[in-house]
Amino acid sequence: MPIRAAAPAELEAVYRMGFDTWAEGRTLDAYLAACRAAPKYTGGVWWVDEDADGRLTSSLLAHEIPLPSGAPAVGLGSIATPPELRGRGHGSRLIAEVIRLREASGTDVFFLFSDIAPAFYERFGFVVLGPCAKKPASILMARAEPKRLVGLLADKRFKSPDYF
Repeated sequence: MPIRAAAPAELEAVYRMGFDTWAEGRTLDAYLAACRAAPKYTGGVWWVDEDADGRLTSSLLAHEIPLPSGAPAVGLGSIATPPELRGRGHGSRLIAEVIRLREASGTDVFFLFSDIAPAFYERFGFVVLGPCAKKPASILMARAEPKRLVGLLADKRFKSPDYF
């Protein structure tokens, strides 16, 4: 099945995918209420992948990030797969497809904050930029042509993404 934007009625299922990882001790109801109210979750586009039966197999959130040059950039986040489906490539497929679609529409810079070993995202061409200022346990990563990334990081107008 092709990846697509999540329908509003699917958002609760999308949020549930990350409950075991991001609940931070909250009950499911409290976690879902926090997700529904979180500006970081309402300010982007949720992408989903599904199997042949229509079951959601992975999700991610894509935020538009303005660059100093006016060129498009995308910040990826909240990449999740239901626990029982993890390790089967569903999240990897979704990441690769979102990157492919956005590159086809002119986006050449991607960011993400990794809460897992960076090697997972390095497979998609991401490089480590350093710890996240808001959440030092997370690592800021970027994907772009090396010259493009060096130029962006040298631009005094560039500010590190803070969509999460």
